[in-house]
Amino acid sequence: MNYKFRGRRIDNGEWVYGYYIKPKTTDVGLIATTTASYEDVDGEWALFDLVEVHPDSVGMWSGRVDKKETEIYDKDRLRTTTTSKRILDVFWSDKYIAFMTKDPNGEVLLNNWNLDTFEVIKDLPPQRSK
Repeated sequence: MNYKFRGRRIDNGEWVYGYYIKPKTTDVGLIATTTASYEDVDGEWALFDLVEVHPDSVGMWSGRVDKKETEIYDKDRLRTTTTSKRILDVFWSDKYIAFMTKDPNGEVLLNNWNLDTFEVIKDLPPQRSK
């Protein structure tokens, strides 16, 4: 699995994707994006743009996609596209060392679901880590 993260930009609230960096000297997180072109930065060539993000918005990609091929991240919400309209919160579990889902019935491994019947809910804010 490739390690990829996303977080909400501090300057405009939009999602940014890349590698996560948590500096020890600041309360903000950084996402190193791979969208940067080669450019001269203080006499050095940079491969990444560093974008400040809200640390509590950062989530790692689960390696899975929903029925529309939308990537599923930690702190996402999923909804079934069947008549039940079940809602699941996605989170990383240190206990199980795996991505999990949670709903009123309990917790289940994300990999146990047939994600062809789920979609990421775009109109809800991401959930905080469990």
